[in-house]
Amino acid sequence: MRYEEDFAVIERKSTTRTVAWADVIDGVFRGYESVLACQLALLQALGELGFTDFGLEGLWRSLGVTAEQMTITVLETMNCQDVMITVDDKCWQIEAGAGTDTPLPMLIAMLQPALPSDLEELVLIAHQPGGTHVLAGPVAPWREHMGAPADSDAQQLAFPRALLSWTYDGTPWLPANLVRRWMAIQASQTFDMRPAQAVARLRSLRQLAVLAKDDALARALSGAIRSIRLGSSRDAAAELNQLSDWCRLPADGPAWWNVHADRLH
Repeated sequence: MRYEEDFAVIERKSTTRTVAWADVIDGVFRGYESVLACQLALLQALGELGFTDFGLEGLWRSLGVTAEQMTITVLETMNCQDVMITVDDKCWQIEAGAGTDTPLPMLIAMLQPALPSDLEELVLIAHQPGGTHVLAGPVAPWREHMGAPADSDAQQLAFPRALLSWTYDGTPWLPANLVRRWMAIQASQTFDMRPAQAVARLRSLRQLAVLAKDDALARALSGAIRSIRLGSSRDAAAELNQLSDWCRLPADGPAWWNVHADRLH
């Protein structure tokens, strides 16, 4: 191998090859991208197999990959283009082009493992063929979801808590009817639990109702708590009837929610 001012010379027994520096640099970047792609594919495969607690963040950081680079890589694997990240203290603003069929809230969930541990707020500005959309919210609820034991009650409640903390073009991610129906169904299932367990579960649901700023739902759940603690539905008949009605409430989710429909039905 010889290095000249404008090119590198690769000498072999059978042949000699001259490669311009621009091509050398391009090859280096292509190799780097291939390493990142293989790493991301490996992490995804391990995650699908249930291996989640073996220092993935340290793995890609040990390769010299920054949080910004990993974030861009994740978005590009989700068919996003022209990704730009603006860092402002504890808040990131990410702007990117996305396909029409790309579920934007799914991008937010996919990004969480790549984000800095001290990040507090995230804003995603997605340019799609049909228009530009802005998703914004805190990162902490997503961390809570990722840290909860798999298939546990804590994880099941952390997921809607994360969704309820975020806005999509200035409005909540989840429609009010969808939230009421899901919580009413969850509340109805508590009547088969032991009283202490049922009350704890209903209190968690009521916290979600408060987060959703749904006073009627919070009152109905308070009535359910009261009926279980007193062992009688006489003083909470109106609230229990309301929850029963909400269990049958027509509640189609937004189009992007289809991939998660099983979580809320």
